[in-house]
Amino acid sequence: MAEVKFLEEGLEKVFLKEIQNLGYQFIPNQEIIRPNYKMPIAVEILKDSLIKINPDVSLDVIDRALYQIRHIDAGLLESRNEHFFYYLQSGVEVSHYEEGKQKTTRIHLVDYQIIDKNNFVVTNQYTMIGKEQKRPDIVLFLNGLPIVVIELKSATTTQADISSAYRQIKNYQYDIEELFVYNAFNIISDFTHTKVGTITSNESWYKEWKTTDGNYESTRFADYSTLLRGILQKNRLLDIIKNFILFEHRDGNTVKIMGQYHQYFAVHKAVQSTFQAMEEGDGRGGVFWHTQGSGKSLSMVFYTQLVTRKLHQPTFVILTDRNNLDDQLYGQFSRVQEFLRQTPLQANSRAHLKELLN
Repeated sequence: MAEVKFLEEGLEKVFLKEIQNLGYQFIPNQEIIRPNYKMPIAVEILKDSLIKINPDVSLDVIDRALYQIRHIDAGLLESRNEHFFYYLQSGVEVSHYEEGKQKTTRIHLVDYQIIDKNNFVVTNQYTMIGKEQKRPDIVLFLNGLPIVVIELKSATTTQADISSAYRQIKNYQYDIEELFVYNAFNIISDFTHTKVGTITSNESWYKEWKTTDGNYESTRFADYSTLLRGILQKNRLLDIIKNFILFEHRDGNTVKIMGQYHQYFAVHKAVQSTFQAMEEGDGRGGVFWHTQGSGKSLSMVFYTQLVTRKLHQPTFVILTDRNNLDDQLYGQFSRVQEFLRQTPLQANSRAHLKELLN
C-alpha cells in the first residue's frame, strides 16, 4: 500500500506541474482563506475577483452577490449545481435600493472576454468536512470557485485504477457535497487512462479528450497531458464553461452534459464556416457530418447557442426527413431551453411553418 501511495503522490506532482505550466498559480491548501472546512469557496479571492470584474458596482452589492453565491439551497445537488451554473454563465442578479429606488444589478462571476481579469489557482489535498472529512487530490479554482476536482489512482493494482477513481469521486459527491455545488466537471486518471465527466455522469460517460487543438491526427494519443492541455487552457476552459455545458431535464431527472472534444471543435468550425459563408460566400456553410450515436442533436444545440450569441435574434429552421427524427430533435431542444434562453416551436405543416415564420 505504501508503494501505491507513493505512486499516486508522484502522479499528483506530474499533474500539478502540467497545470502550473498552463498558467495556474499553485497555493498550498492551508493558505487558501475560507471561513471553515465546510465552505469550499476561497472567499477572499472570490470577493477580490468580483470587484475586479464588476468595477462600477458598490461593495454592498458585491457582498449581496457573495451571500447569494454562498447560500444556494435548492434541494438536490443537481439542482443546486444548476442554480450555480446559471450564475456562472450569466451572472447573479442582485436587487437593491439606489437613491430610494429599487434596482437590479447583474454581477458577473467570470470575465469571458478578458481572460487575464480572472484568477486561476490550483491546490492539492484540499480538506473538506461534510458527512465525513475528505481530501480530494487536486482542486482547480476559477475566481475562488472550486470548479474542477481531479482524482488520481496509481493503476498498479485492480483495486487502484480509473474505476476506483470514479467511485471515489461519487463518494465525495455524497460525503462532501458542498464542494460539488460549485463544480464544472471532474477529471479522473490512473495515468494510463484520463477522462472527464460531470456530477451526473455514470462511469461510461466519463470520456477521454483526444486533441489539444482539433487536429485529429493526435487522437490516438489520448494521454493525461492531451486532456489537461486540451481542456484546461484558460481560454478553452472558459469557453467550455460558457458554451459547452448544459442541463437537460427528462422524466423528472436533471442530467448535466458537457460537450465532447469532437463536438467542441466541430461546432467551432461550423460557426466559423457559417460566418464566412454569410460575409464572403454564397450563404452555404458546408456539411457537418456525424456518425450514428456521436451526439448530433447536442451538436446542433451547441451550434445554435453559439450563433445566437453572435447574431441579433436569429431564426433557426431545422428541416428533417422523418417524423420521428423531427420529434426527437424538438424534444432535445425543448429539454435544454434554459441553456438556449428561448423556447423552441414545432411546425406541424407547411402552412403552420409559414405562420410561425411570419
